[in-house]
Amino acid sequence: APDRDLLVETLKEKLKGYFSSEDELLSTLRTVGLVTVKEGGRRYDTFRGRLLFPISKSDGSPIAIGGRIL
Repeated sequence: APDRDLLVETLKEKLKGYFSSEDELLSTLRTVGLVTVKEGGRRYDTFRGRLLFPISKSDGSPIAIGGRIL
């Protein structure tokens, strides 16, 4: 994941039409843990600056994401 907050900007473009507003998108991203909001309303990508890799079941279907800070 880049060491910058690009997730929200990228998903706004990719998911146009799926959410009624940016607030709904942000709420969903917070709920699933992809975006964290600090005091004062500053938001950041939870996984920025990390090496991410999928964790899969034996049949190859993904079940989680692992990550390490770079």
